[in-house]
Amino acid sequence: GVRYKEDWIELANLSPFPASLTGMSLTDARFGTHTAFPPLSYIGGNGFVKIIADGNASAGPNHTSFKMDSLTEELLLFAADGTVQDYVRYFPQMQDVSQGRVTTGGTGGYDFFVLATAGFANGTTEPGYANALRILNGLRITEIMYNPSGGNSYEFIELTNTGALTLDLGGVVFFDGIDFVFPWGFTLAPGGQTVLVRNLASFQSRYGTSVNVAGQYVGALDNNGEQLALRLPDPWDANVLCFRYESTWQATNGTGLSLVLINTSTSIQDFGDRDSWTTGPNGGTPAGSTLPGHDLASWLASNNLTMADLLLDGDKDGLTNLVEYSFSTNPVSPNGLDGAPAAPTSLASTIAGAPAAALLAAIPISSLPGGYGCPGVAYYIEDSADLITWREILRKSPTDAAWQQLAGALPLVESLGTSGGRARFLLKSPETISANPRRHMRMKIVLLP
Repeated sequence: GVRYKEDWIELANLSPFPASLTGMSLTDARFGTHTAFPPLSYIGGNGFVKIIADGNASAGPNHTSFKMDSLTEELLLFAADGTVQDYVRYFPQMQDVSQGRVTTGGTGGYDFFVLATAGFANGTTEPGYANALRILNGLRITEIMYNPSGGNSYEFIELTNTGALTLDLGGVVFFDGIDFVFPWGFTLAPGGQTVLVRNLASFQSRYGTSVNVAGQYVGALDNNGEQLALRLPDPWDANVLCFRYESTWQATNGTGLSLVLINTSTSIQDFGDRDSWTTGPNGGTPAGSTLPGHDLASWLASNNLTMADLLLDGDKDGLTNLVEYSFSTNPVSPNGLDGAPAAPTSLASTIAGAPAAALLAAIPISSLPGGYGCPGVAYYIEDSADLITWREILRKSPTDAAWQQLAGALPLVESLGTSGGRARFLLKSPETISANPRRHMRMKIVLLP
């Protein structure tokens, strides 16, 4: 499953003195020849040993020559003289849950354990057990910014305590995807959120210093998708989460949008399902924070640009930095929707049933009137019959609640809904192609004072 990657069996020594396993054998077959533990095999006094049931005895003396059935099995421990030392029979099991004697070594009933205890007494009162169990049930990854605008130094992973009690995360470790160990004593209150960041200075330059940052991780999130695995601290041997995100999920690759978990009660088995995730606003919401205003000055600073760079095209994708800002694309990446495909494209349409030219445009969703557009710029749609004289036919400025029609009698704007953090529109020329054989259209971005 998710929490455990291998089947295993625990043996316990109920004596205060070391016990020899030499010549003994652990098997699932009552008859036949059994593989014996090698010489000098011991369990310490009042100790435990974990035997991995993977059917690969050649991997070492702590591996069995058999695998266990998930439905029913008889397990036998033979003494060196061939007599049965102990045996159990189990019945259908639950994924990622162990079954054991209520009292280790006792002859009473059995119970199931969400947090298995290889190396400890079953139902242990070992310090940290209750906290580890709370982490398993309550700590969740709730947002992943794996391909942010401005470069991967702005990456982050958000974690949330979905439980009702404070979690001590000291020693909890990311061991796949990124490398990070939570510092000892780091706690997270019920409902609290924290983020792990790729580069603290870059992150704080964009989101400020008030965000609860647990630390800076080693490595980088893969823009092509990868597996993330989060594990309890030693000695607890269980994964909190283990799943793979994909770059094809929810139009988040290269759009400046993050993956956001839809429901914090999502089963850990469903974290690898694209339908468990959606997108947040542009720039994401690490620990509830948002991009401060997404104004031009903040955008320039976060991308190490100045006003003098607005008409430059550093990534050579055909979009100047002013246009990159207006479309909320990455000014240092020419790939995918960070490049030319983000610009408006021509499309055939109709006006009152007659063929007409049109532009298909995607404008960033924002908190401005109308719910789209970027502060400080106005978007104009113009048409022309000769590429010399241009006429303004539509405008969306920061104060406009919708596209303002500047020419033509019939409606020229068709809303196509939202996708990938952008509002999509079909913007038409009022002149039909039948009446004017040549019709050209363009979008003009105007920087406002």
